[in-house]
Amino acid sequence: MIVHGIPMLLGSISSNPRVAASHAKTVYNELDRISYQVGRLLEGTGYRAATVASFSPLEMSKETRGLVGDLSLRYAAVAAGLGVWSRCRLVLNPRWGPRVRYAAVATDAPLASDSLLEEELCTDCDLCIRACLVGAPSTEGTVDTIKCLLQYSVKPTDPHYTNRQKVQLTEAVDVSITNSL
Repeated sequence: MIVHGIPMLLGSISSNPRVAASHAKTVYNELDRISYQVGRLLEGTGYRAATVASFSPLEMSKETRGLVGDLSLRYAAVAAGLGVWSRCRLVLNPRWGPRVRYAAVATDAPLASDSLLEEELCTDCDLCIRACLVGAPSTEGTVDTIKCLLQYSVKPTDPHYTNRQKVQLTEAVDVSITNSL
């Protein structure tokens, strides 16, 4: 399996929700485009390849409520050495913190594995837990995924909405990771 990621632009995700949503769509489309190109390259050399969609399809069952993909790209990213788990179940990348989105290509090509990332990037500072607008992550390391999805339904006129909080979290995590290197 080949796992790759693209960092989200801080300026775009700190903009209004429409700009942030458009940027996310752009990043996911680019991830899928890269996966397709890698798959074509692999198949052109005689191996089989299948792209793993960057954000869908999701299993839409009563049990999963559409919250489970075909493959956990976060787990794949950690297994590929691209990041480590944070306390609130985000994947922290040494350079871009939690701002990276991932995609993958499954293949039968004989590929060497990368080693797991050994750096301790999460300092248990609880910034991610305190900054969450909807209270999805807990200090026990669990995340209420329904609450997590609710953050996308919060409107800019809602008194709980402030995109600045998300930016402060991202900046704080970026600084924390940089200082720990």
